[in-house]
Amino acid sequence: MRALLCATILLVVARAAAADEAKPVPLFDGKTLDGWEGNLKLFRVEDGAIVAGTLKERIARNEFLCTTKEYGDFELRLKVKLVGEGANAGIQFRTKRIPNHHEVSGYQADMGDGWWGKLYDESRRNRVLAEPPKGTKVKVNAGDWNDYVIRCEGPRIQLWLNGVKTVDYTEKDDKIARTGIIGLQIHGGPPSEASYKDITIMELGKAAAKPTNAEKRTDDEKRTNAEKPTDAAKPADAAKPTGKQRSLLKTFREEFLHITPGKGEFPAEFTMGDDAGPASARPAHKVSFGYDFHIARYEVPQNLWEAVMGTNPSRWKGPRNSVEMLSYEEAVEFCEKATRLMRAAKLIDDKQVIRLPSEAEWEYVARAGTTTSYSFGDNAKDLGDYGWFTGNAKGNDPPVGAKKPNPWGVYDVHGYLWEWCSDSWHENYKGAPTDGSAWTKDGDDDKRVARGGSWKDTADKLASGYRRAFDRDTRDDAVGLRCVLAEAAVKDK
Repeated sequence: MRALLCATILLVVARAAAADEAKPVPLFDGKTLDGWEGNLKLFRVEDGAIVAGTLKERIARNEFLCTTKEYGDFELRLKVKLVGEGANAGIQFRTKRIPNHHEVSGYQADMGDGWWGKLYDESRRNRVLAEPPKGTKVKVNAGDWNDYVIRCEGPRIQLWLNGVKTVDYTEKDDKIARTGIIGLQIHGGPPSEASYKDITIMELGKAAAKPTNAEKRTDDEKRTNAEKPTDAAKPADAAKPTGKQRSLLKTFREEFLHITPGKGEFPAEFTMGDDAGPASARPAHKVSFGYDFHIARYEVPQNLWEAVMGTNPSRWKGPRNSVEMLSYEEAVEFCEKATRLMRAAKLIDDKQVIRLPSEAEWEYVARAGTTTSYSFGDNAKDLGDYGWFTGNAKGNDPPVGAKKPNPWGVYDVHGYLWEWCSDSWHENYKGAPTDGSAWTKDGDDDKRVARGGSWKDTADKLASGYRRAFDRDTRDDAVGLRCVLAEAAVKDK
């Protein structure tokens, strides 16, 4: 009897200790930013809330206010509010600061029109990981407070917005960290404010509190959102292009520049790479073209993408804005569908294809016969006249061709969006083809080359010879595409 009594007492004590362990604690005292760090020019405390951004001017770039402590398994609760047309923000978690940079890398519970309730991977895989299942109804209080709950347990991440579960995601990559800081974001773009208050966190133990009944309203059978691309494209009817499709495709065709290496202003060869540049740009080597091709003067705009693909995945909407938030495969799919539609409309012949440029074609056109860092010279102070980058971009929302073109009349080769190329990623140019073809053998086929830099990047990354890799499934509002029109006979190497 005595033993039973002792066991009972120990069980009660253990349960009480577990309950204490699971008690929520505030991350924000409503008065100061103690325990947080970030750009205090854009983050402040007003009326018991953390307020980020301003309604007086555009936000120059993404900024984050982050905790000084890291967290692993937890349940985070807070109220959030967005004010301003086109406002966008998010809550970072299991995140880390990128050294010597304003960005962070990690998971984000997203906020903004078309983004509420989604799970995004910021500056890492750069894509939506999960979103509310089809048919999920969530009432968002525009311009007012909304309740967000973020729960992380091991590889499982769950989100609730205003009491409705929007995401139930299991991370499959064991290399992704399961600890990190918490961050509050204001996104670069139009004048806007993001506010956060009543922020509490409960570090989970064995007796961690479970979500409330209100948060369980979403039927578990609707868990169909994990890692599927957003805005799946509807197949275009290549046999019967509509009047609108034909009109946009006709404009697209007229905007191609005919490149004739060895004739007129176009040199027969050029030097690709830079022996004085980064390792990825070495060794410098001669590339000669035994064929001509056409290059689009502009990055693909959203109205054209939507006419061909049936949807618009872009974060920053505008008919003549460059389309973004598209993977490498989706870029290739656009080219294939555009080819079929343009052949059906008799805008190109049956031997011609729309495709992504090879990396060599891209750099040849970007340089436009120059050997300087940029197509306009070596002085980065002049870059603002030719491209969108961190020095002048207030959000990725201009129409294509708003800046000056390069000497051959091609726009936005410096900045605006990174542009997919057809090459697999290679760490340097050792063994690179010298005939202008895409280099797809013996490289990292999970990564593809992107060129040009973007509105999120510093001036050095907009140089004609700068190159970088993206995972082929990356979807980011700094990545788009430019097309080539050519004979189908050019082979990859």
